[in-house]
Amino acid sequence: MERKCPNCGADMEFILEEWICPECEYHEIEAKKEVKGSFR
Repeated sequence: MERKCPNCGADMEFILEEWICPECEYHEIEAKKEVKGSFR
């Protein structure tokens, strides 16, 4: 799975649960989805 950097458009690398762009050092954390608000 590849992801493009939204900042500069380069291919990002997945390192330590983070997407890191080697070109501009943009970071994007792969966060776990949490459902907030409605609990049944």
